[in-house]
Amino acid sequence: MIAGISNNPGIKPSPFTHNFWFSMRAGLILLVVFIPVTSLRAQDCVNQALVNSTYFCPNPEFYPVCGCDGKTYRNLCEAQMRNGIQYYTDGPCTGFEFDILPNITATYLEFTLVQSVNPSFVKMIIMDAWGKFLVIENVSITPRFYRSIDVSWLMQGVYFILVYDSNDNYRFRRFVKYNP
Repeated sequence: MIAGISNNPGIKPSPFTHNFWFSMRAGLILLVVFIPVTSLRAQDCVNQALVNSTYFCPNPEFYPVCGCDGKTYRNLCEAQMRNGIQYYTDGPCTGFEFDILPNITATYLEFTLVQSVNPSFVKMIIMDAWGKFLVIENVSITPRFYRSIDVSWLMQGVYFILVYDSNDNYRFRRFVKYNP
């Protein structure tokens, strides 16, 4: 008997036959070849020479991009100039993202919501630091939604904007309302 193969028809071959070992060698070769290729792709994603965390992006607008590293960045400048991202797609990596500016205000917040493929039902809630809902509102299901929100009627304090979609994905941001 050679390598688990028998000429006797009454004896079943061992699982450790020539085919088994051939499959194992092929799998090992693929693994050894595939690991360096995937790590090269991960290294190609970020150009360390471009990473500059102190770089000032002149345009603070919220136009999110999904970096090749799977992270959502505020805009292309932040992705490329501050984080060295080489490849990206427009829009958030998953579901939706939103932003508010400024996060310290006396009067208005600029609210921007960007949804990826297949926009869904979205609800926006403004609540105080104690969790009391002050505003509950349905938000447009367009891929990009912008709105100015009047918060001048709120008392001074810390508040949260909670946004969630029909798939129970949610995001929240904190803002501070002050009285001048």
